[in-house]
Amino acid sequence: MHRLGISLLLVVLLATIGFGWTLDRLFIEWQPDEADRLAPYRTMGEALAGSVEQGGDLHALALAWPADSQVQIGIMDVNELSMPTVLQRDLNEGKT
Repeated sequence: MHRLGISLLLVVLLATIGFGWTLDRLFIEWQPDEADRLAPYRTMGEALAGSVEQGGDLHALALAWPADSQVQIGIMDVNELSMPTVLQRDLNEGKT
């Protein structure tokens, strides 16, 4: 009888662990990939970086940006930004 109790306990324990592992795997598979959520921003960054490297006109790039894109861009005047004075000074000095 003692052996039967240990066997039952072992089966329940292994079944619980197996069921938990299976649910964990299913949950991970159904989660959206982090790269999918960042893809529009990556595309925007690559386009902007490529335009700046080629000496392109950023205003023309903003106007030509696809209207159906998930991310919309525009050009703002620096004075419209509300940022700490330290960041404002760095921006005025040309720092990144």
